[in-house]
Amino acid sequence: MSIKKSISLNLVGLILPLLVGVFAIPVLINRLGVERFGILTLAWAIVGYFSIFDFGIGRALTKDISNAISRKWSESDISDLAITGVCVIASVGLPFLLLISFSFRWITTSLINPSVELALDVERSLLMLAFSIPLTLISNGFRGIQEGMQRFDVVNAIRIPQSVLNYLLPMLVSGISDSVALIVMSLVFSRLIFVFISGFSFILIFRAFFKGRFRKVHAISLLKYGGWLSVSNFIAPAMLYMDRFFITSISGASLVAYYTTPFEMATKLWVVPNAVVGVLFPALIRDFNKDPTAASALYKRAYVAVAVILFPILVSTILFSERILAVWISQEFANNSYVIMDVLVLGVLLNSLAQVSAGFIQANGRPDLTAKVNLLEVLPYIGYLYFFCIQYGVVGVAFSWALRAGVNCVCLYEIGRKVGRKI
Repeated sequence: MSIKKSISLNLVGLILPLLVGVFAIPVLINRLGVERFGILTLAWAIVGYFSIFDFGIGRALTKDISNAISRKWSESDISDLAITGVCVIASVGLPFLLLISFSFRWITTSLINPSVELALDVERSLLMLAFSIPLTLISNGFRGIQEGMQRFDVVNAIRIPQSVLNYLLPMLVSGISDSVALIVMSLVFSRLIFVFISGFSFILIFRAFFKGRFRKVHAISLLKYGGWLSVSNFIAPAMLYMDRFFITSISGASLVAYYTTPFEMATKLWVVPNAVVGVLFPALIRDFNKDPTAASALYKRAYVAVAVILFPILVSTILFSERILAVWISQEFANNSYVIMDVLVLGVLLNSLAQVSAGFIQANGRPDLTAKVNLLEVLPYIGYLYFFCIQYGVVGVAFSWALRAGVNCVCLYEIGRKVGRKI
């Protein structure tokens, strides 16, 4: 399958659920109210966080499977690698299940800070989310293998209905009850179903899977590469989502929806870098094995393409953000959120370019470089995030997030440029 066709499939798989979200979010805000919807967005954030914090095994599987295919490994060796990866990634979720199960009350009172009448609902939601973590990670493992095989048709055939249900199920359940816990339960049940679908679809395209055996050497290779990725996968999402917990802790849960709603809208633009990088990563690994100069040229084309696609969207959003929010939700909501959206869209553009650079660096076998950049950003970010949140409220939080995205973009661009020079 060509790179252009694979990117097109990824774009369809990422954009279609967003169209459902555009319709569903105003309905959910109207039915649940601002605070309950804000808590639902926190639940989405927790699931999103743990879906990528897999110790880097998902991305490492994509890398090793792509390497194995380009180096013409035997079917039995590839099946050993695949079953080892699934076993390793499944074991990663268990500690997080236990962590949330034992700390859900502290998370509720200290981090989420809901109103008294919603506290029990939040606690029940957290317990159910804890059980969804291993399920999410196992699905990630199967997807990582399929992406390494460049089977983006299968990946998107699963991703589209799963992502659509992420919006449709809350909308359907909210028509019966405004309980966030009941909505979360429906989402967890959906993830359980899709774990089985992911596994079954993979077995159909790779019947030798069950012939594979766990190999210590493959586990060590996955953990070694994934180790540095896990640093990035822990820190980057933490910095991505800690802003809303600052808002709830300092200002209360009643204001978080004014931030998370434009944030959810702005970050939907990530469909562009996600679609590109998802295809770019295994293609870069293939080119690094065969023709490193082709890998460098592919990276440069991808970087320019993402910038060219997103820049007009950035300008249009800044010009019409107030009107968009007013028509989509309400004028009152727009008055509280449109400036936040303007700032966040700029941050999303910068972060999107950083994702392309990170993919190039990691495909070259240097995930340690992206991890070290993230490590250096943590403490300064926490400092100015706290300062701007205290001084300027929710708008200050948005500015802090965009500032960090800009710093990250510049650092990774420079590293990618130096990696390209060495080829």
